Amino acid sequence: MRVDQSNRFLEKKSTNELKDFIKAAKKILDKKKTRSRREVIFHTKTKIQELAQYIGSEGFDPDEILLEVLSAAFTSKTKRKSNKKRLKIPPKYRNPDNASETWTGRGRAPLWAKPYKQRGELYKILIRVD
Repeated sequence: MRVDQSNRFLEKKSTNELKDFIKAAKKILDKKKTRSRREVIFHTKTKIQELAQYIGSEGFDPDEILLEVLSAAFTSKTKRKSNKKRLKIPPKYRNPDNASETWTGRGRAPLWAKPYKQRGELYKILIRVD
């Protein structure tokens, strides 16, 4: 059935019939998703078993190698470092009680700056550039 034929077919249906049709289509879609997920899991398990046999035939412990490879695969995504050098941000705020403590205004506020921030008075500890 082509799209234009399907549209004409659906336009003739009542609201309740369309709702029933949508429910049935969702059930069928869920079954197909579940089936394809199971197939992916099955094939993945098969490939892992093949890898484990290969690793064992090379004289290594398959559990140890597979664990190392999988953990590296998932942590490398989050630990990639940018090639760009980060610019040093000059501080915007200085602790009035200890001039050696400064804050750029980025990230979490240090303990000494929190009261000023909560009161909306960060301007009082702003480093003035004249």
